[in-house]
Amino acid sequence: MGAWIKGILLMLGISFQLIYGSPTLSKPAGPYTFLLPPGAVIIDPGHGGRDPGAVVSHQGSEVFEKDIVLAASLMLREYLQQQMPHIEVHMTRDNDNYFTLQQRTQQANSVIPPEGTSRVFISIHANAAPAGSAAGFEVWRYPGRKVQRFLTSEVKDPYFEGLTDSFNLLLQQELEHADSLLAESMHAELARSLEGITPDRGIREENFYVLRFARMPAVLIEMGFMTNPEELEMLLDEQHLEAIVRAVGDALQRFSESLP
Repeated sequence: MGAWIKGILLMLGISFQLIYGSPTLSKPAGPYTFLLPPGAVIIDPGHGGRDPGAVVSHQGSEVFEKDIVLAASLMLREYLQQQMPHIEVHMTRDNDNYFTLQQRTQQANSVIPPEGTSRVFISIHANAAPAGSAAGFEVWRYPGRKVQRFLTSEVKDPYFEGLTDSFNLLLQQELEHADSLLAESMHAELARSLEGITPDRGIREENFYVLRFARMPAVLIEMGFMTNPEELEMLLDEQHLEAIVRAVGDALQRFSESLP
């Protein structure tokens, strides 16, 4: 039988299973699902070390994105540990170290959540633009359906091994759904918390490396524009960062409650 015929039969079988169910493609028990409450959160402070991220002048000195996002991420870790002690909190960096994008996703993918739970990836950034008037927060998610995130050797993940093509497709579809739920939860809580403070730039999609290869529900949050003088002042204000941190914590709870 030709390879193209086998491919057609495989896709027909998958389509039939997605509609009617099939014991030959049923998912095994264990970690192979994303639709479980998060038991582990991986916080990814963007940039670090020799990569400063956005750099702006402020009161005679330079301000680096890597420092702002690390401060926010450390606050988020502390908040989650205090308010959600049942969730394990991991960080791709907790100081001014440099890690490649591949190293960040490898760290995230090496985390095994407690039994009966899932894991979530949150990358924290601050924005920049040529125009100083640009303002607002953004929530980014992976667009999906462009790349298969499991059957690839580029990022190793002990959590998913021995996947078949058909099972990979089912996981991909489930992950896209979980990605959407997480992004919607983050956006809703940040919009509520920051209403009247900074513009809502909505949920956006991009093929960012960390979103593409984090094999779990993942979002990238742009907290505001460092190139906007007013927003820079807010990003340097501890109370403003606390409001963002609380919103992210509330969003994780909303995400858990939204799971089917």
